[in-house]
Amino acid sequence: MITMTRNKEAKDYFSSKAKTYYEKHYGNPNNPKVYPNLYLRHRYILELIKREVIKGKTRVLDIGCGSGIMAKDLLNLGCNLWAADISQDMLNATKKTVGENKNIKYSIQDIENLKFKEKFDVVIASGVIEYLREDKLWIESIKNILKPNGILIVSIQNKIALPRIGVELADKLLPKFIRNKLFTLEQHKRHNPLKLDKLLRESKLKKIDHRYFHFYPFLIPFDKLFPRIYVWLGKKMEKFTKTNLGLFFATGYVIKAKFAK
Repeated sequence: MITMTRNKEAKDYFSSKAKTYYEKHYGNPNNPKVYPNLYLRHRYILELIKREVIKGKTRVLDIGCGSGIMAKDLLNLGCNLWAADISQDMLNATKKTVGENKNIKYSIQDIENLKFKEKFDVVIASGVIEYLREDKLWIESIKNILKPNGILIVSIQNKIALPRIGVELADKLLPKFIRNKLFTLEQHKRHNPLKLDKLLRESKLKKIDHRYFHFYPFLIPFDKLFPRIYVWLGKKMEKFTKTNLGLFFATGYVIKAKFAK
């Protein structure tokens, strides 16, 4: 199934990253100088979905399937999986990671205008909505393909985390070439987790669990000056992933919500 997308910037971005995405973000989670934030996000999402899976019966859509590492683990859990992405290059990367498997179907899709005949038990959108301009379209699009009591798991970048203060100021005050040298934290669209919780709740998607990830023990750009300390302390702070401390010190947030019609 092919749909026309209005999110050309996102499509071009992920197409350009497809060949190196896996190695850059998941290649070595034990590197003492690199925070394994996407590896941790991945692990938390698997924690949140495991209790929902009935082997051979649960229909799961991984929208924004990326390099395919999530798809591979979902198949290992026994899901009937649909892997979708806006980029054909990312779909190709997923196919390479997964290999031959009869329990997965592939589709080029726009999250703001999903075209499926099927209804899903679980929809995962990880590392996707920060590339979209606004939220109402993707929420309504996902609701249209979720079963009653279906589960949505979505990740965002946390707008109100204290470590982002320096980045927000730099965005306004510094030239881009200086900003890129100082800051390691990528700035896409950010959300206030509390406001997202409320927005989903108003759309009949009730929060039932969450995880915070990518903790900063001190403000940016000190993460670049002391990378080993930053990574070591940040990992220690991951023990607060289920607490509200993450609201102020973690730059990432994953919410699990149930759709009640």
